[in-house]
Amino acid sequence: MASKHLLTGTGILLGVNTLSAQAPAALHSLKMQETEIINTVQVLEQHAMTGVIAVAVLTGLAWIGCLCHACLQLNKSQNPAHARAKNMLLFVFVLIVTSASAQKDNTWRGGAPGHETEWSYSKNWSNGRVPNEFDRVLIPDVSSSTNDYPVIKAEKIEVSSLRVQEGAMLTLLPNACLLVEEVDIQGVCQGCERRILLEGNADAAANFPNRE
Repeated sequence: MASKHLLTGTGILLGVNTLSAQAPAALHSLKMQETEIINTVQVLEQHAMTGVIAVAVLTGLAWIGCLCHACLQLNKSQNPAHARAKNMLLFVFVLIVTSASAQKDNTWRGGAPGHETEWSYSKNWSNGRVPNEFDRVLIPDVSSSTNDYPVIKAEKIEVSSLRVQEGAMLTLLPNACLLVEEVDIQGVCQGCERRILLEGNADAAANFPNRE
């Protein structure tokens, strides 16, 4: 009976040791699967955003084409009513062009494989593209997600506005330059005092309470 219990105990110990040895490999496999799922979701989001942008651009081009054709037809007419209609179409055309260049929000996500903190990498941004002079840029606290914050290396960047939320961080390296109209720094901005230029404001230092 004692030998039977001894064998049972030995079997349990062997089973525990086997599970302990396999646990790190199983955990690593789960982490790899999680990373693959996250990467897949990011790719799908980028494709979806690209599709939406493409449809919007094609729709806008179609409307512009129709307006141009209508203006050409009305331009041939001597009817005063047609002249007023032509002026109205031209106004709509200008409105569409102005809307196309209107300000847009673009939020930092970070964590793109191999480019985790790179500002000029499109997949690190919510709109699937690097911010331009029409974008309102938001740097949120991503400590609970990617925990990767943007770094501007040696580029000259221009955006409409910049907001760094509390708990977030932006870093500008010595050869970087950021031109912006409005700045709201609630988090940490390394290098911003010397390397962010406010349009129409020669002395921007007072606008960075949390600079480093």
